[in-house]
Amino acid sequence: MDTSAAESVEIDSLGRRTGPRRQHTIEEKLHIVRETHVRGASVATVARRHNLNPNQVFAWRQLYLHALHAASPEEGSASSALDDMGRKTCDGTILGQCGRDIA
Repeated sequence: MDTSAAESVEIDSLGRRTGPRRQHTIEEKLHIVRETHVRGASVATVARRHNLNPNQVFAWRQLYLHALHAASPEEGSASSALDDMGRKTCDGTILGQCGRDIA
């Protein structure tokens, strides 16, 4: 997790976080998503352990599933598809997949 932005985080009068968003590498996202697939694991517990909102982790899980389903059989493993998972942008595309729409 990139903590360089942590120094400039400000809190407004209502206790909301303002300032730059945290950035997570694909490897960090995959590690967190894989933690949620461990038998008996709770998404909320895993999210809390990593100081994340559970909704964010659920969104990453959806991207993970889309990447698994998009993988062709000749690619061999799910991890090769996950390398292209990228980061979802506000227009519904995933970076790293040349703008291909997943929705």
